[in-house]
Amino acid sequence: MIDWADRRLAGVSAGRKVLLWVRYGAHHPTRNTTHPELVELARRALAANFVPVLVGDAIRDGELLPSDAVDMTLFWKEPFFQGADMRRAQLQFIEHLKRAHGLVGQLGVTTAGMDGPALMGLPTMYLTDAPNVRLGTWVGTVPGYREIVRGDGYLERVSDQLRRWADDDEHRRPDSADGRDERDVEHPESTASYSVCNTLVSVVFDLFQE
Repeated sequence: MIDWADRRLAGVSAGRKVLLWVRYGAHHPTRNTTHPELVELARRALAANFVPVLVGDAIRDGELLPSDAVDMTLFWKEPFFQGADMRRAQLQFIEHLKRAHGLVGQLGVTTAGMDGPALMGLPTMYLTDAPNVRLGTWVGTVPGYREIVRGDGYLERVSDQLRRWADDDEHRRPDSADGRDERDVEHPESTASYSVCNTLVSVVFDLFQE
């Protein structure tokens, strides 16, 4: 899986990356991705100096890939993401992107694929037309979890949060005061959250897999 991910990202900028989730589901189709919004999210990610990496469902026929985005949609159909350990493999894939490829956060419409990475500590923004009853309870509880309700100025809120992610990541880089990369430093609160979240991931996927 690691070799596959590294090959898919070979030649891509080593800079910060953000996942853009694509959803085209039969369940609650009104929550699906709209292509114009996806293109705009990719543009704003690029403006904040992120490489947008598309994951989730495939871009539909006739729709162009957003400019300068990396297409890793349908990654979960690869053989090593199948079988009894599929959930763990998907989360290990996300963790590898964080450690080796500069992944900083994830963004997209509400989809079950975002739940596990969010619980494992990946900063998350999800877009919704109205406050989400289930996921709204995670805001303020799951570290780095943000709800973006569509409306006046919502894209500016997305851009503001992307800039905060970039600023936060800059402070965690190796030129910090003691010369260490803070991504490799244990913080008590994040360690505790990781331990608790690790026990919840399978339950979350069982309940909310679409």
